[in-house]
Formats: sequence, structure tokens, C-alpha cells
Amino acid sequence: YQSPVALKSLGTPGHTDDLRLEYAPTEVHVVNNGHTVQMNCEKDDDQLSLNGHRYKLIQGHFHAPSEHTLDGEQFPAALHLVHLDEFDHIAVVGLPIRVGEENAVLKPFFDDLPTEKGERVDHPEQMLDLPSLVPDSKHFFHYLGSLTTPPCTENVQWLFMQTPIEISQAQLD
Repeated sequence: YQSPVALKSLGTPGHTDDLRLEYAPTEVHVVNNGHTVQMNCEKDDDQLSLNGHRYKLIQGHFHAPSEHTLDGEQFPAALHLVHLDEFDHIAVVGLPIRVGEENAVLKPFFDDLPTEKGERVDHPEQMLDLPSLVPDSKHFFHYLGSLTTPPCTENVQWLFMQTPIEISQAQLD
């Protein structure tokens, strides 16, 4: 039950899990927490539904490089969208990130990232367009794991998307 894991798409039995991402453009506060850049979400109606069980989106943060691997590939980065249910159970949607085209959705935030630990940058005029950020393909891996940073809390529902999103090399840097 510890994450991250090495995911394999070939030979993996299919699942029948029903994942619904119910996101809308949302205001975020970007914080440098000392080990990553985190986007705290302000809207209460951004949710995911997993087999009818609802979780509220609370924040997204980046890992570089990605901790999970897919078919032996380690991605240069990943975005983890962290959700909580009414009992504080955690579900994380993992989005692998490849270097490619500049990501227009993330551009306003990447152009003005907080560089010092504890620094916060607000973008009141700019909404994070989550529906445009998440891939159209909803093929994903689902497993029960843990958070990947201390305290490494277990019983986390992991939903790791198979389709990567892209950012430019400059955005990754």
C-alpha cells in the first residue's frame, strides 16, 4: 500500500471503476511550500466521483521528475490533484507530464511562480481552467496506495491517468 508504483499497461486487467471529474475554472493561490509548487483551490464545487463516492478538490502540486513510472517510462514531471471526502479520505488524480508544447492553461501561473519557501502568489484575475487541463481520455490506473511524501498516509485512492499532459521545456525548468 505504498506509493509510488511502477504501472504497466500491457497485460493489466481492465477495471470497471466509474470516474467522473467535475471540474470548472477555479481561482487558485500558488504557494512554494519548500519542496514543491502547490496550487490551493478556492472553489467548493470542483469534485471527482469514484463509483458514486464524491471527493472535493483541495489542491494540486507538482513533482519533478514523476514518481510513478508507466511501462518503464519516468516522466519529467507529474501533477497530483488532491481531493478529500467528507471523512477526510484522500483521492489523488495523477497526471503524467511530458515535455512538448507550451501549456497555455498553466502559462499564467508558470510565468509568475513563487520562488522562495513560504511565498504565495495570487492570481485573482486568472482562473485555472481545469477542464481544459485534464486529458479528454479518461483511461486510468486505479489502486490503493499512500501519499508519496511524509507522513506517507496510506489508504489513498490513486487514479493515475494514462494520457500525459504537455508543458514546454521552459515551463519545466
